[in-house]
Amino acid sequence: MSYAIALYHRFKPVDWILWDLLTGRYCDPGKSPQDCAQKKHHYEITSGSPQFRHVGRISSLKGKTNPSQHDHFGTGDTQGKRGNPAAKVTSSMSTKEFHDAQFGYDNYFVMWFLNATSGDYVSVAFHDEILLTGVMFMSGLPPVPQYKLGPETVVYAINKASEKIELGRFSFKGDFLLRRKGIPVTELRIELTAFLLHEIVIDHILIDTQ
Repeated sequence: MSYAIALYHRFKPVDWILWDLLTGRYCDPGKSPQDCAQKKHHYEITSGSPQFRHVGRISSLKGKTNPSQHDHFGTGDTQGKRGNPAAKVTSSMSTKEFHDAQFGYDNYFVMWFLNATSGDYVSVAFHDEILLTGVMFMSGLPPVPQYKLGPETVVYAINKASEKIELGRFSFKGDFLLRRKGIPVTELRIELTAFLLHEIVIDHILIDTQ
């Protein structure tokens, strides 16, 4: 895949290259377009909104103008359902337009926070206690890689006894990953310990349970 992108990125947008790879890998040229579409649909996995897309209405091919619009872009309506446990998700930070915490969690969509300062938080309070086996938070993905969290941001687990257990901190790259054998948790909490001079975008939240 990396070789294909390196070879063709000057001639096609990356999403087109990925589509060509999928077609070349799974489609039989002797069969119908319908058969090809069915096979690609079987193997195609989408997680969240597309990351590779045209910006605005202009194609990245020089001199070419396109109505570049993905059917599901900006809706959270994709095939990659993450199956996160039901939760009430809140934040102390103001949000950009409709990119609030609850909408982002429920629709596998971007959470976009403004005016982040020390003491601000994002709370994921589960409707029922879970046995936590894994967590992944990712922030600052393209097209806004600068809007990420870092080691100033701590992740806590809270249990039924209201005990607050530190699970770790975000990395310098803007992500937080955790694996456990099963921790009883009623709430996950992301807390900032410093004032940030930029906005925050959290794009991926994956929560694994037993």
